[in-house]
Amino acid sequence: MALHVALARPTPARLRLGWERLVRQGLSVRARLYLTLAAVTGTGACFLTWPGVFPRIVFVPAVLIGGLFLPPAPLLITFGYVLAWLTAGSLLVTETRSQSWVGYAAILLTMLVMYLLATARASLGLVGFAGERMLVDLRERQRALATLPKLPPGWRAEGAVAGARDESFSGDFLLCSHSLAPRLEVVLVDVSGKGLRAGTRSLMLSSALSGLLGQVPGERFLEAANAFLVRENWREGFATAVHVDIDLATGEFAIGSAGHPPAIHYDAQAGRWETVLARSGPVLGVMDGMSFPQTRRRLLPGDALLIYTDGVIESRTNQLADGIDWMLGTIERAGVGGLPGVAATLCRGAQGGTEDDRAVLLIWRE
Repeated sequence: MALHVALARPTPARLRLGWERLVRQGLSVRARLYLTLAAVTGTGACFLTWPGVFPRIVFVPAVLIGGLFLPPAPLLITFGYVLAWLTAGSLLVTETRSQSWVGYAAILLTMLVMYLLATARASLGLVGFAGERMLVDLRERQRALATLPKLPPGWRAEGAVAGARDESFSGDFLLCSHSLAPRLEVVLVDVSGKGLRAGTRSLMLSSALSGLLGQVPGERFLEAANAFLVRENWREGFATAVHVDIDLATGEFAIGSAGHPPAIHYDAQAGRWETVLARSGPVLGVMDGMSFPQTRRRLLPGDALLIYTDGVIESRTNQLADGIDWMLGTIERAGVGGLPGVAATLCRGAQGGTEDDRAVLLIWRE
């Protein structure tokens, strides 16, 4: 009796789906182990065949590959396989004592470091670069939440965020609601700390606050954000924030602050910048049940509203008032026609340099 086996033809569509699945799910642990052992085998064959060209230290790359892509148990199997090749080499290959000790020391040190790294990742349920991919995905989601919506004619807005020492993660972040037309609701937050350490907390907080933005009344947003942070009970966690809700039809806006530097309003008729808030609520995350007063004003044609974080104006040598004067002087030198690009300019030229996180949002009517 003939046995017929039906095989799916490798059409371009099936190959593409298979490749996408491989990229998305990655190789299994067994497949990665086999590939690592194959790399060790090739390295060992070269070491035994041409010891003058491939000394003992050439096993280090194979150990690195195993440490990056294998969990602890398969990694120990790989290490044992490497040591077996090294033992065979000690019997068959002649090396000077210094070459031998240097090679062994480099390999054993690399094994120790890779095993500690694999153990740390395994404790989080991660293997390979999964943790890095998760952080990058969260960072991209945070940046998407900061994307300003398309505004009606006559309105312009521009934001910029920069991490301390130009790191890609920042404790300052911006959130914008895209579902409230003809309103623009935004919040600018400064998480305690700076750089990567604050950036991981800002990733979590931005996801939580994005669920509140546009879903709770604007006058209660900061209260809800504060209640969330108090429940989280961060060991060193608090945040400052400024919340702005603008009616794009009339130009009327409400602004509330939680321990944040004062927003600044440009009055085109008077031709001057002036602070909007005379009082501010406390920082977020310290005490529950706090109130956050709002101030209401109106943006007329030619007016502008500026919100920012303290990293833009603070420095070790100048007072905050000096930083605000510098910031407003930079904007005035740019002029009305130069407002596009000013947010990024302020972040780059911050008074404290790049040692702190910085964020700026500028909204204006033409």
